[in-house]
Parts: sequence; C-alpha cells; structure tokens
Amino acid sequence: MLCGVSEHEEDLKRYREMMEKRMENIAKKEPAPTLNFDIPVYVKLITLIAERAEMGKQKHGTHLQANNGRNATMDALQESIDLNQYLMQKLMETEEKKFAEEGRRFTFPTAKLAVTNNKHEQLAHMVSEALEFVDAFKNWSMRQTVDHYEEMLDEASDFIHSRETLIRLSTKLENDVDESERRVWNKNSERGYYGV
Repeated sequence: MLCGVSEHEEDLKRYREMMEKRMENIAKKEPAPTLNFDIPVYVKLITLIAERAEMGKQKHGTHLQANNGRNATMDALQESIDLNQYLMQKLMETEEKKFAEEGRRFTFPTAKLAVTNNKHEQLAHMVSEALEFVDAFKNWSMRQTVDHYEEMLDEASDFIHSRETLIRLSTKLENDVDESERRVWNKNSERGYYGV
C-alpha cells in the first residue's frame, strides 16, 4: 500500500461511521412539517430553474436540450457529486452543535454537575474519578476476579462521564477538546497505533 493510504482509509472509515450515526439521528428526530405562509418550495425551485436555464443559455448559446453531443449521465454524476458535497458542508456547518447536544459526542446523558459545577470543580471531579480508576485497577490486578474487573471498567466509564460533563460546561472548552483529540489522533497515527 502507498504511504499514508492505510491511514487515509481508516480516517474515511471512521468518518463514514460517524456520518452514518449522524444521519440516523437526523432521521429519528426530524419532526413533521408544520403549515405556514412561506412561499412553497416548488415555486422557489421553478424560479431558480428558470434563472439557471437563462444563465446556461447565455453561457452556452442555447438551453439544455437532448441529443446535444454531451454525456448527460456524466454531467449529472458530476453535478450530483458537487451537490452532495455542498449538502454535507451545510450539514456539518449548521448541525455540528446540534449533534453534540443530541449525543453525537456524548455517551452519557447530561449530569447535574454540568449545571452546578464550574470548570475547576469539574476538573477536580475528573481527578477523583481517575484516582478511583487507579484504585480499582490495583484491586483487579491483585485479585483478577470478574467483580474487580467490572469495577475497574465502571470506574473507567465514570471518568469518561466526568470528561463529558466538563466538555458540556463550555463551547470554548469543547473546541479545545476537539483540537486536543485531533492532536492525539495525529500523534498516535504517527506512532502506528491505528489501522488494526
């Protein structure tokens, strides 16, 4: 495989999985349309089609017609690819925060601490959860029982929940965490940790 192709494929696979989850969330939570007095979409669409047809005529000297010597399938495919990119761009730009609030990023529901704690208090809570995980790990490593293993996993999950609560406290912090995750992703990619 070419250098970097494997990493690229893993990035695409991860991104594809993330987008599939996002689309599932959109489909599940889309409300029924409500009646209003806005211009119907088809009227606006007809207007845009007419404007675009005129622009095409000015550019090419004629309206689009059948049997014009072009490969309509290829033209449509190229336009469809562009359309999908624009749609995804808009979805990413306008829905990013909504997805975060609706569970895109989060495994656990919002905890009361997200409302009552400030960032410093929540960081202290994360440290206490990390220490509880270390204690649970020590207990498991000495005894190797199923109960101690489950306790260790539960404490790891408590730490993750505490981290999610910290992220919920601030949009700025969320952006900082996104940057941190990217740095860790890149660092671990360079170390060859991914691509199993």
